[in-house]
Amino acid sequence: VDVLAGTSTPDISAELPPDSITFHKMEIEFGPVLPDSNSIYVNAIVIHDDDSLEVEFATSRQFEIHLKRKHGIEISPSLDKLLVAFSIDKLFAGVDWSKAKAGDDGVIHLNDPANAYLGYKVKYNFYRLMRWGHDKNHDHRMDDHDD
Repeated sequence: VDVLAGTSTPDISAELPPDSITFHKMEIEFGPVLPDSNSIYVNAIVIHDDDSLEVEFATSRQFEIHLKRKHGIEISPSLDKLLVAFSIDKLFAGVDWSKAKAGDDGVIHLNDPANAYLGYKVKYNFYRLMRWGHDKNHDHRMDDHDD
């Protein structure tokens, strides 16, 4: 998904009825729809000891997002994109980049067996990031519970 351009490959779109619908609970499933049967793919530049490291992380694991709101979630035909954003800093938190091994292409592939522990750490961070709540007090941090 290209966040800046608002596009995705493959195109991830859905047909909606002509009127808006209000859901009080919604479940969205993410599966391996990206190339190489991935459901998540991250390519990033990490700065470590004044060096720029190109890092790649991917997973084919399926996951779900459950949304619940007392007053409902309105879905209308004009809503054609869903952005799931997470903190790259938190995704890579606690990773010791000095132990990373770059591939022949110069990229640190976190799915490579040579980086198994680092990949495990990032997967652990990712699954923790996918547990979230609601920012009730507008401090840009998700609160523990939602109503």
